[in-house]
Amino acid sequence: MGMKLKVSKVISHSKDILSIRFKTNKKKFIPGQYFLVELPVLNNQIKRPYSISSSPKENYLEITFKKIEKGMLTPELSKLKKGDPATLTGPFGEFVYEEKNSKKIVLLGGGTGIAPLLGILRYCLSKKCKTEINLIHSARKNSELIFKKELERLDKENKNFLYTYTLTRDNSAPKNKKGRINSQKLKKYLDKKTKYYISGPPAFVDGMISSLLKIGCNDKNIKAERY
Repeated sequence: MGMKLKVSKVISHSKDILSIRFKTNKKKFIPGQYFLVELPVLNNQIKRPYSISSSPKENYLEITFKKIEKGMLTPELSKLKKGDPATLTGPFGEFVYEEKNSKKIVLLGGGTGIAPLLGILRYCLSKKCKTEINLIHSARKNSELIFKKELERLDKENKNFLYTYTLTRDNSAPKNKKGRINSQKLKKYLDKKTKYYISGPPAFVDGMISSLLKIGCNDKNIKAERY
């Protein structure tokens, strides 16, 4: 049985990227997991998976997504307002944060694939864990760097967290922020004790795994989620 929840907040990151929060105190999930979402307006006939970008310690479940004009659910999801109902079923997924023996983690996100990584980050920082965390977000242009202000603030407030980003299709970006994440950029994060969490489109995820293996990373230290 799914949880019948109501929207508590809608956050617009850009013209087609949004986050929606559903208020609830009855939830148990591991950072990185996802829930199936269905809407009464579609007679609950369509269920689609959405990763949770909030921490389990919050009193809401937050999903973050990009509106696809001919998508099965996102056109209706993007119309939701505070107080509107939805049904969430879950949690599901094996892309989960392994809290034990996580002294160093690198979070690699492509586009809205940053969502489950943000859930991991928020959880770690809310627990004041001593884990050394690096988050690298790859987006096409500056307007798609969702959560940028929050991440920059968290970077300043937490000595154990570093945030950076790369832009692949923005000519106005600083030189050191242009281009894709590659083996050369990942070398400085290479460590036998580091665990890597990768989330994003299949091509991005496959590219990151290939780059990490190329520089000698143990595949047992890599966890991936393809959107």
